[in-house]
Parts: sequence; C-alpha cells; structure tokens
Amino acid sequence: MKIKTLFLKTLMMPMLAFPSVSLYASPEQVFLGVKYVDPDNADPEHRLPVARPTIMQEEHILYFSNLGYDMALILVDDEGNDVYSTIVPVGSTSVMLPSTLNGSYELRLYPGGSFYFFSDIIL
Repeated sequence: MKIKTLFLKTLMMPMLAFPSVSLYASPEQVFLGVKYVDPDNADPEHRLPVARPTIMQEEHILYFSNLGYDMALILVDDEGNDVYSTIVPVGSTSVMLPSTLNGSYELRLYPGGSFYFFSDIIL
C-alpha cells in the first residue's frame, strides 16, 4: 500500500506544480473594427470596406488569412505615436513583429482609401 501511495504522489506532483502550463502558446484571434480616416471627405461610392482580414496572434507573430490587398501595418502606442510600420503584401500569411516591442498597442491595417482596420493587441 505504501508503494502505491508513493507512486501516485510522484505522478501527481508535476501536475499539481504546473496545472495549466503549456509548452506552446496557442494563437488567439484578433478581432478587427473599422474606422474612417475622414468620414466627411469619404467618397460615398467607396464607403464600404473591403473584406475584413482574419488575424491570429501568437506572441509577436501575426497570422493572416483573407488578405486580398497590400496593407500598411502600423502599431500605435498609448500616446498616439507610430512605433512600428511595415507593408504586408497581398497573399502574406504571417508577419513577425519586433521582439523589442512589449506592452499594449493599437494595430492598424490600411488597405488604402478612407478607412482602416484596427484592434488592440498585447505583445
């Protein structure tokens, strides 16, 4: 009986010490909103946005699907400063953001025209 109890305690100790630790983080979906740059000057015929891309985030990597246009990607800090920007070409499946960026940022994707997609992300 003592050996069985000792064996079960040995098996259970790692699970008790690390109950929900995963070696790999799973990607989380980034939900995008739409903002107009200047709604007063927008062409009424072009006020409908292009198809919204689907984005998943895994730490500093963004994964894309439905990216039908070249888009400018900009990260904006809490003070409204652009801290990172790049062009994401049509058909791209991922972008790695700099590992030196940590904290919360507003992600902006500009497909061109008078609007952009946005979401808050944490790096």
